[in-house]
Amino acid sequence: MKTKDIIEQLQELDPSGELDVSVGLADISDISILPSYYDGYQQILIRHPEGYFPKGGRYNVDKDKIVIDSLSFKEAIYSDPEFSIDYSGLSEDRVKRYEESHEKEREDSYKITSEVDFQSLLKACCKKACNLNKSLDGLYDAVKLYFNEKYDKKTRWVIHPIFYLTWEAKFDLSGKYIFSKKSRSISEMQQTQWMHTLEVRYDEGWYIKEIEDKHYSKDIRDQAEKWWNENSKIK
Repeated sequence: MKTKDIIEQLQELDPSGELDVSVGLADISDISILPSYYDGYQQILIRHPEGYFPKGGRYNVDKDKIVIDSLSFKEAIYSDPEFSIDYSGLSEDRVKRYEESHEKEREDSYKITSEVDFQSLLKACCKKACNLNKSLDGLYDAVKLYFNEKYDKKTRWVIHPIFYLTWEAKFDLSGKYIFSKKSRSISEMQQTQWMHTLEVRYDEGWYIKEIEDKHYSKDIRDQAEKWWNENSKIK
């Protein structure tokens, strides 16, 4: 279906333009234009001239495509367990069933994100520990202990804005601080932060603690925060 056909039908069905649009039961979260090959070639229906059931199909291999993405409550919860839902207007029975279902999804989401965050911390600590040429026996337990003491499943790890900006926080030869503006995954940003803010040491056992003297000054933090506030699309 062409964009002009969708616009025409929407205007015919809802001249006011005030009705909410859904894909299945889910709201539309984004509309974008992408190459035909992106995430797999687009499937095009060959429609019957009289408007009956499509008589066949073809693949779009050479033209851009409009992609409409939807986001269900379940998907939103797995992305953010704190995603809030207004149940007003529903019957008591439906509210109960929906709340129970969403609560289970929240708990599953917390478990998944906490495990991902722990593995990210463990990876960063292993990188630092390998530089000490010591046996890694017991390191897992030390990282788990630190994780359990410091981690909040609702807020996760608070990532300083400076670590949204660079994979390697460092100074160049002239003493100027360098940071990249490319975006990265949460896990990559977490590991970058831990590589600069955590101390992994061995003294008859493994210990994890925060570095008191961070490797970036207040001026650098202010510079990063300013850039972040002006340019970030991640909230």
